[in-house]
Amino acid sequence: MNNTILVRVFWMSLLAANLCSAQWIESYGGNMSDIYSIVSNGTSIFAGTAVSIRRSMDNGANWDTVHSGTMVQSLARVGTSVFAGTPGLGVLRSSNNGSTWEQVNNGLTNYVVNTLHVSGSMLYAGTGSSIFRSTNNGASWVAVDSGWANPGISAMIAFGSRLVASGNGGLHVADESNVVWEEVSTPPMGTIRLFAASGSLLFAATNSGVFVSADTGKTWSSSSSGIPNNDVRGLVVDGTSMYAGTFGSGVYLSTNSGSNWSAVNMGLTYYNINTLSAIGTYLFAGTGGMTNTIWRRPFSEMTAVDGGDNIAHPEGFVLLQNYPNPFNPSTTIRYALPSAVNVKLTIHDLLGREVAMLVDEEQTAGWKEAVWDASAMASGVYFYRLTAGSLTQTSKLVVMK
Repeated sequence: MNNTILVRVFWMSLLAANLCSAQWIESYGGNMSDIYSIVSNGTSIFAGTAVSIRRSMDNGANWDTVHSGTMVQSLARVGTSVFAGTPGLGVLRSSNNGSTWEQVNNGLTNYVVNTLHVSGSMLYAGTGSSIFRSTNNGASWVAVDSGWANPGISAMIAFGSRLVASGNGGLHVADESNVVWEEVSTPPMGTIRLFAASGSLLFAATNSGVFVSADTGKTWSSSSSGIPNNDVRGLVVDGTSMYAGTFGSGVYLSTNSGSNWSAVNMGLTYYNINTLSAIGTYLFAGTGGMTNTIWRRPFSEMTAVDGGDNIAHPEGFVLLQNYPNPFNPSTTIRYALPSAVNVKLTIHDLLGREVAMLVDEEQTAGWKEAVWDASAMASGVYFYRLTAGSLTQTSKLVVMK
């Protein structure tokens, strides 16, 4: 090996070491199912997926399956107990660090549990038809839906002394000491996936971006400046910083209460974020779509100026998962070009036949997007192929009518 090659190997190794210490690291190298929730219980981390509950006892380096056969939409911890909300088995509880799980549904009248939320020692379950509260570690549940018929909860939070929930019939609030719900607004931003609080501000992650309210949900304003993809599925507050996970564009950071956001995606190879969770000094991200893994990154490494995350000047060639997916009738495909290059973006059926040409031209560096209208196509699985110079990437999309 000559000296030139030795020097090149040395610098590449040094660069790789520096990048690994300042970027997202894949916490699990294999492919899980879609990850919907992540929670910590002391020394263990639990992940709720589309088919199971996974557990890591070494800060995410390795994972084992501790419950299988059901989708877990939400996880929560009360004391040393971990709870899982499912769409058919109701609420599951483990009191031995995930070794065994039991159904704790006494008092529940609906076993479709969309969300779990902890407030002090109280645990709330938002279901497909009502809101329930347990004050005894899940041993029994009582409906707390007075004033709100058939709420069908999608998200909720304890905000100060009040409860805020979104569901059928708009957004409602209630005093936690005497739960009588009152409708305060019909939010203009579509489906609310979850809430987060920062000081006196209430934030909502929605399929139309991030929104903020300064009056406990009565009025809302957009808070998505700098986030190119409005499908926000995760919100985490860490001190004066806030993080948003998007399905299609990765993770974004705001240090000014949501007024502006900057991407913090260095090291991520898959940008479909389903959930974010703050565990110790790390931010964990669970992904969904075709490649489902868990990533982690120290909070201390992420700043508003994160090298390589500049949305206008990407460092590498990136093809994101289309969104929405599945879709009907149209979907958006985003990709990044580090330099000017001839680009071809095509759609193919399962037999490999080209059914649509979306892009065929030279394009400048930066983030691009193309829309495919599949109104004339049959339902099914298709593939989109991006060729940029000598590089080619392919991903799958689903038309569902």
